[in-house]
Amino acid sequence: MAYVANEKSDEVSVIDTTTNTVVRTIAVGKRPRGVVISPDRRFVYTANGNSDDISVIDAEAGKVLETWPAGVDPEGLSLSPDGARLYAVNENGGTVTVLNTKTGTIVATIEVQVEPETIAVSPDGKIAYVSNETSNTISVIDTAVLKVTANIPVAKNPRGIAFSPDGRYAYVTSEQVEPGVLSVIDVARHKVIKSIPVGGAAGWGRGDTGWPKALCGARPEQCGLRDRCPYDDHYETDPCGAAGLVSGLQPRRTPPVCCLWSQRRRIGDRCGCREGHRHRPGG
Repeated sequence: MAYVANEKSDEVSVIDTTTNTVVRTIAVGKRPRGVVISPDRRFVYTANGNSDDISVIDAEAGKVLETWPAGVDPEGLSLSPDGARLYAVNENGGTVTVLNTKTGTIVATIEVQVEPETIAVSPDGKIAYVSNETSNTISVIDTAVLKVTANIPVAKNPRGIAFSPDGRYAYVTSEQVEPGVLSVIDVARHKVIKSIPVGGAAGWGRGDTGWPKALCGARPEQCGLRDRCPYDDHYETDPCGAAGLVSGLQPRRTPPVCCLWSQRRRIGDRCGCREGHRHRPGG
């Protein structure tokens, strides 16, 4: 089975990979993002960004058994090789929450750098790498002491991370470079040893440049609030008119919701708009 998080509907779709059909839909927390399956395949965990928690799904029964606490805006998830610990990256909190999967209790909260996105635990379970997309770094966590021991500079806007099966190398995609870059890290030295161009902005791949195009006509570097549009819903219009927050732009028509994002906070928490549209951060 494959499990897909659906941010807008607050559900997880279960796909039978032999027939490529959806066989079940499970309601979880608000705005599920990261999904990870336990090594014994009995449980599925989802990080729910807008309810700041983790849903624990019984894979066989197809229902949520428990809801565990996380930090602010959890996104990426990873498990220790034995499944005993769950690591949840909290994007807006700038932290990693470590949970005991037997009890659902928080073991530690680890401060990383700015806007962490994803996390990967090494095959031997001794370290975890966290991508910090605004700091342009990978934080190295020693899982024995649950502390950051190093920060590795990488190409701009790192996102996905994967270790080689032998744990000697880690691979990091960076999306806000042109062309996109895959950084190869020597894990023993925690150092980038090679940067491989992959074409387009890694992780985006939209249009000629790899960047999404906003209705306001602005490229990401022109935005008065941030150097990258972090919204997936950048084609939605903004009936409340609050998009006038964008500085120095002359939109061709109503600016998109993406231009409202500021200070890595969920605008919908304080917008006051009554038009029924969502101010939903992506990234």
